[in-house]
Formats: sequence, structure tokens, C-alpha cells
Amino acid sequence: MSWLDIFNKLSTFLNKYDPQRTFSFTNRNIEMKFYSMLDRMKLSFVREKLGHEIQVAENWVRIFRRAVVELYKALGLEHRPLYSREFASFLEDIEHHLSKKLVFYAFDLLRNRLSLEEFMQKAGAAVTTSLKTNMRTLYQNWVFVSIMRLLGERGARMIYPETKFLLLTRSQQQKLAIIPPNAILATERGYLSFFLEIPRPIAWGDSRDLSRVWKLYTSLRPDICVYGEKLLNALDLSGEIVIKRPDVIIECKELEDWYKRRRDIRGPFAEIMSVEKWRTAWIRGLHEGLSEAVGLIMKSTKKKKKRHKVIYLSDHEIVQLYQKIYKPKIFYLVSRTRIPREIKDNLEENNIEVLDNIMFNHKKLEPLIEGLLNAIRKTHTKMSIAIDEDTYRLLKALSRNIGIPLTNIDNIITILAQFALEHINELRETIRTKANSHKDSAEEVLQKTFLVS
Repeated sequence: MSWLDIFNKLSTFLNKYDPQRTFSFTNRNIEMKFYSMLDRMKLSFVREKLGHEIQVAENWVRIFRRAVVELYKALGLEHRPLYSREFASFLEDIEHHLSKKLVFYAFDLLRNRLSLEEFMQKAGAAVTTSLKTNMRTLYQNWVFVSIMRLLGERGARMIYPETKFLLLTRSQQQKLAIIPPNAILATERGYLSFFLEIPRPIAWGDSRDLSRVWKLYTSLRPDICVYGEKLLNALDLSGEIVIKRPDVIIECKELEDWYKRRRDIRGPFAEIMSVEKWRTAWIRGLHEGLSEAVGLIMKSTKKKKKRHKVIYLSDHEIVQLYQKIYKPKIFYLVSRTRIPREIKDNLEENNIEVLDNIMFNHKKLEPLIEGLLNAIRKTHTKMSIAIDEDTYRLLKALSRNIGIPLTNIDNIITILAQFALEHINELRETIRTKANSHKDSAEEVLQKTFLVS
């Protein structure tokens, strides 16, 4: 049965049981029947509108879920992934998620506030936009998950979040007044810190605070920013770009013809708002929304039309704009499909490395992994070593005898390690001798001699 047939039946049902369209039923069975018909109408509309696109999305979801499983194996993650509410709902049930976007349009249609044509236009745009937005998010997340998987297969380990899970949400992070990472991995060469879609807004209190963080609302946001260091906060309001300059930027494109699309860029030109203007705009929007919902007519007010500065750019021009604004050491563009030669050449001429025709093949991201590892900043990694009291006394005595202060413990340990490697056979014999005399295994002797945490 088509959505239109269900709508006609639903209208007849309401004419009988709720002619005033209050959607308030005293009989529980009638209420349940109404909402059952309403849900079927919304689902039918989604299926008729999107059809094959839903099947494609369901396949993408299966691929993404498998990628997450492989990531958990590679990095030894422990706790379940944490997604945004929107993305989690999409992954759970695509059709149901999209049908939720039709709630208000459906009620307006049943109240005759929308004609069938208006409903089809507005509701159709809502579900199409939601599907495309979530599929874009899915591909971006797949790229991120696949990169971490490849690093994990090379021996990287996750050190943030400390409880070891996949973090793909920004919920509650705005209140921290910082921009924390989505993940930090420790590799043999150093650390890599990953941030998704930054700069992002942070909490503010008054007009002074709002003016200070205004750029966080209007800045262009690349998909993935990576820093070749352990970075727990990317915010830098003293700088020109309000975040610390990324070492690597990764932009992801899931559409076949993404380079043909044009978008308006107005954020950087937006006028700074005061708290008072912000509050007034919020209350006005709240009043207008509520009055429309309850059927009131707001008193008309003459609004002054302001001209807002805006520029229109194609998507590949926007990518180049990211490169010019953030100036990373390396800029990667990951395209699911193949890019025309002239577009690819133009991007590469502007210092953007293109990886196209990736589809969902994580192995094709290997060149990007090498670039990330090469972008790691050359710093000495500090590690904590716990020693017992007897070992401390031995090291103290050794420092006096060789003339190196115990404050230079790094040098003493380095010398000991080098000496041990040069005399490895004698060391093994000593360990075996001590193990036999104490009836301990070689591993236990090592643990007792060098207690490392």
C-alpha cells in the first residue's frame, strides 16, 4: 500500500474519531491504531522516496560495522563504541531513523496546514538531506576507523581515551571549554592525536566570552585534523585559526560527483553577535515555532533585510581553501570514487595529495599511513619506570662509582642497556645461574631485578 493510500485512510479515520485534529484520544485502542497507521505512512513515504538508496546505505552500514570490529581487534579496544545520538540511530535502523524526520510535516499535513505537494516537497527534502548527511558521516568515520586499524596492525596502541573505546561523538565536550581529541595513538615513532571536525564551539558566559570564541562558530571545519604529538586540547584562541596548526588534514568525499557541487561560504563573514542578540534571536525562534505548532498567528513585524556577504565555491575549491587557511604539513583528500584527471591535477598542484577510487578498501589508505608516521614530531618519549627500594639503592651506589648523578637516571639506564647488549651471553648465564639458585624462572628473576610498570 502506498503512503498516499495510507494517508487517505488515516484522514478518514481522523474525520470519524478526531475531526478537530487535536490528536488526543480518550480510547487507548483508537490512539494505538492512529499511531500505527501514522508510522506506516511515514515508513512508506521513506521507502517510496528513497528506494534503492536505502539498500545502498544499509550495505554501507554493514561495511562500517565490520570495520569497527576489525579496529577493535587491531587495537585491543575494550568498551563499546560511543556514537552521536543521530549517527547511532541511523546505524540501528535507517528507515525508522529517516521516518522520524517526518513527524511535524505529517501532523501539518493531517491538519491541512500543508498541501500534498508541499508535504512531498518539504518531507522529501528532509529525508534526502538526512540520508546524505549520515552517509557522509559514515564514510568519514570509516576512513578514520580504517586509519586507526592500519596503525594498530603496525603495533600502535590507544592511550586516549584511557578506557580504550571508539569515540565518535562530541556530546558534553562543549562544556569543557577545550577541544579534546577523539583518539591518541602511541606508535614506535611517537604519538598521533586525531580530531574530527574542528574547530568546534565551546562554552561561553557573556558577550565578552562570545566575541572571543565567535570564530569557533564560523570557521571552516576539515573532516580530520591530525597532530604528530600527544595533544589533549587543540584550542588556541591566540592564533589566527583558533586551533593549533594541524600537521595533517584529511578530507573525505563519498559522492561520485562531489567535485561538481557548489556551496555557499558565509560563516567567516558572519557578524559577531552579543549575548543579548543571541538570546533575542533564540526567543523569537522559540515563539515562532511554538505559535506555529499550536496554530496561533503571530503579529506581523517588519523585518529589515540585511545583506550578508557570501561566496560560492565548488567543493574542490573549498578543499583548496582549507589548505590555504590551515597550512598543514600534508593535506590528503580521500575520494571514494575516481576523480577526473584535470580535477586531480589541479588539487595536486595546490599541495593536496589525492587518494581516489578508495571505495571501502582500507588497504588503499596505506600511503596515507606512511605520511602520518612521517609527520610525527621528533620528541623524546618519556616513560615512567617503577623500581623497588633495593634496586634504587643499587642504582644509587652505581651512580657514585661511575660518577653520573642519579638525577641523570636516563643516562645510567642507557649505559646499562648498552653494556648488557654487548655482553648478552654473560647476562643470560647470570640470569640462569640466579634462577637455578633461587628456583625461579628467568622471567621471575628479571621481574624482581627490574620491576617495570
